[in-house]
Amino acid sequence: MATVSPPFGRTATTQQVIDDPGDDDWVWSCAGIDIPVPHWLAEILAVQPMVRLEILLIGICCGLIIGATALFLAIYITMY
Repeated sequence: MATVSPPFGRTATTQQVIDDPGDDDWVWSCAGIDIPVPHWLAEILAVQPMVRLEILLIGICCGLIIGATALFLAIYITMY
């Protein structure tokens, strides 16, 4: 049967679990220079360029739709 440790106090084993030693192993290479980055940022940077383009285009389309809606609503309000 598994035991649950108390929520207060840290032992050496819980400290090892909380700290992620592999977090500094992620690097971003730019112009031959390796820059260490956190794991969460490395996952964002690892997205393929085509997916980045799709996300950008979806954002542009949504922005244009919201802007056009606001513009038409403003014109409608001012005319009536």
